[in-house]
Amino acid sequence: MTRWTTAAVLAAAVGAATAGTSNTITFDEVPTGTLADGLTIDIVTFSTSDFTADVNGGPGPTTFTSDPGIEGDPFIALDFSFGQAVSEFSYGFANASFGGGVPVGSTVDVFGVGGVLLGSFSAPSDVGGFMFPSGQVSVSGVGPIVSASVIFENVNSFAYLFDNLSYTVVPAPATTAMGLALAVAGATRRRR
Repeated sequence: MTRWTTAAVLAAAVGAATAGTSNTITFDEVPTGTLADGLTIDIVTFSTSDFTADVNGGPGPTTFTSDPGIEGDPFIALDFSFGQAVSEFSYGFANASFGGGVPVGSTVDVFGVGGVLLGSFSAPSDVGGFMFPSGQVSVSGVGPIVSASVIFENVNSFAYLFDNLSYTVVPAPATTAMGLALAVAGATRRRR
């Protein structure tokens, strides 16, 4: 094996090992009526003190949501934690409101290991040609994220829909090290 081939194998192994796995939760995978508090899908566990928040229909399709999603009281936070740290996430939301969009439709507080606040991120909601205002919050570049707390800030809203939670898992260091070791072993073995 030439040096260039060995370098290419190592580069491919490093790239594959460091690329995060992405997933999107659409709530299609959960029966309607499932309570949000304690709900776990993939590596995400939801919690809320809103005992009525559940996977439900919502307002119909909007720019950033499509039924079903988690529907609940907009004045009670929806929290979620990741079973593995993530590098980024985004979610769509809709406010069940006839008052139109607002400058801040949803805010999320993002936490790292040990409950350290990494930042707060907000997004407006806009009607965008649909009956109910919706928006999308995206978070990235703040470090490994382990949990988040979402609030919905449209004071004219009587419910929210949380949908399309997308996230990218931070690869575990052991996975990266194992990928490198296998690449080196393979390159060395072929050389002999």
